[in-house]
Amino acid sequence: MTTFLAADSLCEILIGNGAARMVNTSLSPTERLVGEDLVKAALILQACLFISFISLAAIFERRVYKAQVLTKNIKSVLAVMYVSCVIITIRCAYRIVEFFLGYSGYIYTHEYFFWIFEATIMFINTAMLNIFHPGRYLPRSNKVFLSQDGHTELRGLGWADKRHWIISVFDPFDLYGLYTGRDSSTKFWELSREELDALHAERDAEKARKAALPRPFAERIVDPFHLFGPTGKIVKASKRYGDKMDSKQQKNNVNV
Repeated sequence: MTTFLAADSLCEILIGNGAARMVNTSLSPTERLVGEDLVKAALILQACLFISFISLAAIFERRVYKAQVLTKNIKSVLAVMYVSCVIITIRCAYRIVEFFLGYSGYIYTHEYFFWIFEATIMFINTAMLNIFHPGRYLPRSNKVFLSQDGHTELRGLGWADKRHWIISVFDPFDLYGLYTGRDSSTKFWELSREELDALHAERDAEKARKAALPRPFAERIVDPFHLFGPTGKIVKASKRYGDKMDSKQQKNNVNV
């Protein structure tokens, strides 16, 4: 998610920068042309991103199907995501064609294209996400996952990328970790319930040990009410709420 969000943010930065250059009359024609090229590149990159996202989702669906764990909820999530991505890709294609044809082009000078490929389809997309939001089909906590039997839901340790953030930017999918086999040590989803309980107990004991240590002087000055940090009041309240939701969901789960 962070990879695609970062790439999409880059597209928005390019579009904003390019548009600012295009309308800046104090720049030379060449500099304004650079702004136009930035917008064109960003629009094409945005469309490629959504196509890549759809492809990634299709690969995921194929693997889930082969593993025979393609449940009704997963189908619903994927269906909503496919439709939304296709709608936004169509909008991106419309924007690309409109921009390349220019302000005097047929699309830009005829308003019904805007109402069809911008207003209408984005209204459909927004309405669909409000009615069939994927969150209603997913666990409230991202720590909940399926056990090896493909049906029982367990509460794991959650996903954490312990690499330096610079490495995660240049290698978001941790291809190096896959190549070297480093990921084999993080496969908590292959652990049994007993092994997970032992890891949870070990993690809770480590957190309790750190919480018992006095806070550094500088931290007490900056955060006198201890609101932030791993043992802060905000994190504790969030954890209590998450544990409550996990417990409620665990009671409602039935092993099929």
